[in-house]
Amino acid sequence: MRLTTLFLIVAAMSAALNGFGMHLATHYLGMHYLAAQVICTFGVLIIGFVFNRESATQATRAAERIAATKPSSMDDTAGAGTD
Repeated sequence: MRLTTLFLIVAAMSAALNGFGMHLATHYLGMHYLAAQVICTFGVLIIGFVFNRESATQATRAAERIAATKPSSMDDTAGAGTD
């Protein structure tokens, strides 16, 4: 659930950043809209990838820490059903 939420937040941030970059590039820098779209898409793609990779890495590390702290006796089923 947490990764899905973070992914959606990054996606919304990426869409907003792309729109802002397009507005800035076309209205204030006077770039052609296709050139601005290529540049904005590439930049936002890299930023979104980095954020998603970091959030997934942190979630994986947290899951590994949780798994490492669980006692191994919880999975012990020795003796069950041996009548």
